[in-house]
Amino acid sequence: MQQQPPPATGKGKADWFIGDVHVDMIVDHPDARFSVGSVHFAPGSRNAWHSHAAGQMLHCTDGVGLVVTDDDVIVLRPGVTVWTPPNQRHWHGAAPDRQMTHLAMSGVGGAGRGRTGRHLGRTHQRGRLPRGRTRDHREQGLSRCRSVRRPGTTTINCSSTRRSPGRCVPRPMTCHL
Repeated sequence: MQQQPPPATGKGKADWFIGDVHVDMIVDHPDARFSVGSVHFAPGSRNAWHSHAAGQMLHCTDGVGLVVTDDDVIVLRPGVTVWTPPNQRHWHGAAPDRQMTHLAMSGVGGAGRGRTGRHLGRTHQRGRLPRGRTRDHREQGLSRCRSVRRPGTTTINCSSTRRSPGRCVPRPMTCHL
């Protein structure tokens, strides 16, 4: 048994992160089959689109953030845990106006350590939210939210409908993360 020294805080690498991000690696031993990092995102900051050969578990400890795949958006709040399966393309980071800290736990796929994620190119860095539903464990109303693709934005636009004689009329609504 060995006691590990406290981790040194490092700035997130510019080719992996957009915005101000700091990382404390909790488990980063060459013999470990997994890594664990405490990652702090300033408001609006996030990582690039990436995937993990052995999957990734994210557990929010503070603030409000998002985990985004091609088809889904999940709101992170303290106590929420999200699993991204092996090779699922995703990004995660803070909400546009809130900071967020999460534990990122990744298995090491295959022989050797290597990178736990892979950068998928500049065209995928815009942080677009997919069309589909937004899931938030606390707010039932967000399950009806529809995100709108707008290049260069990370805001969620929602709409609800009200019944009018013979048709549904869209009513704009703001999602409060």
